[in-house]
Amino acid sequence: MCQGKAAAMGETKAMTKRQLHRAMSAVILLCSALVSGCAADEAPLPVGNAANGKALAEARCSTCHALDADVASPHADAPPFPLLNQRVVIENLAEALAEGIGVGHRDMPEFVFEPSEIDDILAYLESVQVMPAPSR
Repeated sequence: MCQGKAAAMGETKAMTKRQLHRAMSAVILLCSALVSGCAADEAPLPVGNAANGKALAEARCSTCHALDADVASPHADAPPFPLLNQRVVIENLAEALAEGIGVGHRDMPEFVFEPSEIDDILAYLESVQVMPAPSR
């Protein structure tokens, strides 16, 4: 009879350890989800050089796009760059800039940029947005 009681106690201890292991795993998963959720709320840091991006925008884009939010763009269909995120997700422009796809207004010239230039332009565009992007 004592052996049966000892065996039952051993099962109880093993079950408690198993429950503790499951609880700890759940806590770790929950903490991981919370940490990744917090990181997802933060905007990714641009990897390019915003100053170089501004220089590129001035040289190749400013004939159509205003670089300041309080100035109308020279081209009526070209949004001012500081308000661009109201129309598009800035980081989604990377592919279009790389492939030379004419995006935006109908008579926009087709530009092709090098990867480092794209990073710089995106960093510049992210840095000048005056309003948060709308929820998507």
